[in-house]
Amino acid sequence: MNGAATGRTQARKRSAIRLKKARSFSNERESGHEHHALQRIHPRVEFDERDEIFVGRVLGVNSIISFHGESVTELRTAFVDAVDDYLADCKERGVAPDKPASGKLMLRIDPNVHAAISVAASAAGESIDQWSEEVLGRAAREVLARAVHA
Repeated sequence: MNGAATGRTQARKRSAIRLKKARSFSNERESGHEHHALQRIHPRVEFDERDEIFVGRVLGVNSIISFHGESVTELRTAFVDAVDDYLADCKERGVAPDKPASGKLMLRIDPNVHAAISVAASAAGESIDQWSEEVLGRAAREVLARAVHA
């Protein structure tokens, strides 16, 4: 087998496994654990075929929060422990946990797209900020819903 074929095979073996992650992990965090700044935690989980383990990382925060396990049960436990460790570390250092976003978004886009957005927002009776928040929010929810149900 040539190198390219081997790489494609390994890439397929390391395919992403999207456990019903965002909902089930977030619900676990809220039941039985204190409510915290990372209410909507979005982990990404892959299966490492070579090591035969699930490997995960929390998305949407600047800090690296990773976890792993040989079974889904082990993975969930490791996930909860990793987030708890992260929050304890933040508390110990006297810093607030990362917020997923500041609420400010700067985009560099094609001027024609910018013009089209301006017209679409005006047609909807909204500012570009209002229109963009609605459209981007809808797109993000759709992508996350597909990821959860994949």
